[in-house]
Amino acid sequence: MFLLLYVYTRVKNTPTMSRTYGYARTSTTQQVLGLEDQIQKLQEHGCKKVFSERISSRKPASERPQLQAALSVLEPEDTICFVRLDRAARTMSETIQIMQDLQSRGIYVKTLDGLIDTKAMKMMAPLVIGLLSGLAEVERNLIAERQRESVEYRSCLLYTSPSPRDGLLSRMPSSA
Repeated sequence: MFLLLYVYTRVKNTPTMSRTYGYARTSTTQQVLGLEDQIQKLQEHGCKKVFSERISSRKPASERPQLQAALSVLEPEDTICFVRLDRAARTMSETIQIMQDLQSRGIYVKTLDGLIDTKAMKMMAPLVIGLLSGLAEVERNLIAERQRESVEYRSCLLYTSPSPRDGLLSRMPSSA
């Protein structure tokens, strides 16, 4: 009986081997090379399995099947890697929600751009993640604003196509 109890205690208290998983995402089907590049980088980093998908970042995390699959296999002491933090979520609130869930489960997050490593950051991780995801959201908003301004500008110049060459050709006098 004593031997059985001793073996059970040793097995129960044996630390589990932590695993590293990766998640790669691109927003459009035209970004094939971007997805393959992310997968390769994650595999080179030692990810045991890489979950990947082509899905719009406008879809919330709950509607991304491969992200949900990746999050569901993670156990305490595991690590999930992203090439960049914006691959995980689009908004700051969603990023923080995912990170809080992972932290409460004892799961580490690492980005290959070197900005996030919650295992090394320890108590500072929530602060850094909040700042970086907030900056990424502001950057996305600025890009969208610049795109809107560009479209407005081109429409004011009577450009009918997105190509400047086509716009100039349509404004040239005809030789008839």
